[in-house]
Amino acid sequence: TPAAKRFCCKASLRPDRTKARWKMACSTSTNSFANTYLRSIKMHQQHLLSAEALAHRIDSTIVIDCRSDLSDPGLGQKQYLEGHIPNAAFFALHDALAGPKTPGSGRHPLPDPDQLVHRMRMLGTTDDSLVVAYDAGPGVYAARLWWLLRWCGHESVSVLDGGFAAWL
Repeated sequence: TPAAKRFCCKASLRPDRTKARWKMACSTSTNSFANTYLRSIKMHQQHLLSAEALAHRIDSTIVIDCRSDLSDPGLGQKQYLEGHIPNAAFFALHDALAGPKTPGSGRHPLPDPDQLVHRMRMLGTTDDSLVVAYDAGPGVYAARLWWLLRWCGHESVSVLDGGFAAWL
């Protein structure tokens, strides 16, 4: 992949402004992500993608299953193994979508941006890739990935409208 097209966290290119934003974001709870997402959706409907639209571009899209359950950390992986959207990768809240817990970091601190970028590159993501995230319901976990990628500067990211149930 040419260097210009290689997926990277553009936030890391602004280290003077990035550390404070990342530190502040690391303390943000999942509910705050959902609230941010819902406010954003009211203003930006283009961030929701219908199942029909995804079906038309499934072969050229990076699809990520973000199904998770706070009371059962293994449930999302189990659901993924039982069935998922074709070519979808799985990102667990407690692993790919969160960093290690530290004193004062909250239950699910944000992941290290370099590790997130590495995971995305392993999926073949470039700066031009459309990434679609979905989960099992209201979009809380998919919104977390949407927020992370947007924060990193990746503009082409959407949430599947209606989650996995809309695909069925």
